[in-house]
Amino acid sequence: MDKLNIILVMSIMILALALPVNAELNLWSNQLMNNNSDAHPSTVQDHIFYQFDDTSIEGTGKNKPIPLEIYYVIMPLPFNLGAYGGNVDSCELILRHFKNIYDSNGDRINTSIEYTNLNFSTNASSNSGTISLDMRSDDTLSGDIYCHYTNSSTLYADNILVGRFTTFVPSFECAGCSDKSLEILTNELDTLDSRLADQSTVYSILQGIINFNFSAWLILKWLISFSFLLVAIGLMFYSMYFIYSMIKNLEREL
Repeated sequence: MDKLNIILVMSIMILALALPVNAELNLWSNQLMNNNSDAHPSTVQDHIFYQFDDTSIEGTGKNKPIPLEIYYVIMPLPFNLGAYGGNVDSCELILRHFKNIYDSNGDRINTSIEYTNLNFSTNASSNSGTISLDMRSDDTLSGDIYCHYTNSSTLYADNILVGRFTTFVPSFECAGCSDKSLEILTNELDTLDSRLADQSTVYSILQGIINFNFSAWLILKWLISFSFLLVAIGLMFYSMYFIYSMIKNLEREL
């Protein structure tokens, strides 16, 4: 449980709504050990905090909420801690939804708080469930599950979290994707992959031709240079022979 002291700040999730909405849903999760807490002594607390920030120019998030599903799981109680000693005999779930209310013009006219409070003990009929919420612009959600430990020394036992949250947010479709089936989108993706492969093949062929032409021109350059060298050597020997012939002719004439 010592690792549960570290605050887990989850990355900002950019949610693209079906309408042109830009929104950010900020999520924080934290686990705390309340050894000497007055309100919840000898408990392990699983805490969540979510805030929806509508960044669209139109302010669509004021009238079009983001649905959230909070899925909670409480281990069967009492939960025996085995070799650690003691057990967990009860848990309490508290959700606080700070809701903003807007008029038709997008102006905030009121803010309210909705509470959800569930208690779990050995007589609880169900230890898991889903709570559905709608988040509008600037709404926040704070949630806690407090689980009571009969032996406070086991609060820091590793990897034991009797009560925990899981949050589900919607996955939104891209513009125009709703008009096409998964099969059509898959076929279009395959076609795009095929086109990219063909373009890559054409590029490879052109690159090969360019490399071949470069090699051919390089060989031709060396052949021409070697030919000029042979011609120069030939002219040099011819000039020497011509001079020698002239000298011989002069000797005969004298």
